[in-house]
Amino acid sequence: MKQRTYMMLLVWIAIVMVLQGCGTTKAETASSKLIHAEKTLPLDYFELAEQGVLVYKASNQDEYKELWEKFRLKEELQNEMDWEQNVAIFLGIVESGSCPLQFKSAELAEQNTEILVHLEGSSEMSCTDDATPRTIVIEMNQNELAGVGFVKIDNYFGINPRVEFHQLEESN
Repeated sequence: MKQRTYMMLLVWIAIVMVLQGCGTTKAETASSKLIHAEKTLPLDYFELAEQGVLVYKASNQDEYKELWEKFRLKEELQNEMDWEQNVAIFLGIVESGSCPLQFKSAELAEQNTEILVHLEGSSEMSCTDDATPRTIVIEMNQNELAGVGFVKIDNYFGINPRVEFHQLEESN
């Protein structure tokens, strides 16, 4: 009888351990820093954006400068980054003019294949239903983004768009 109880206890523990492994994978916070935010978008935003989101990744100073110009950022190009350690993410979105969105944080999710970006907006007042442009430039750790191919925006006006990084066109 004791042996049967002991075996049932072991089976129960094994089941609990297996079920524990079936839970959702928890996202881990990625090192990220807001570099710049401005009310502008590329001229081809509406042609390229998926679900209202356009995203590029710059891995060196030349790509960074090209994307800075593509996104028509008016402020002078920021200082050079440490490209051995970091990349820059250019995120183009539209937002409500009365409830602007601000970058809050980024997490690695889906077994480090996507970045989950959290944006904050003013929810204290009613938001207008207009489409004001917004570009957000985020510095992130290059090693953390090694296998990342997608960006997901958490609760972007009631949806969670998941889009692939666009590639810069090769110039001839």
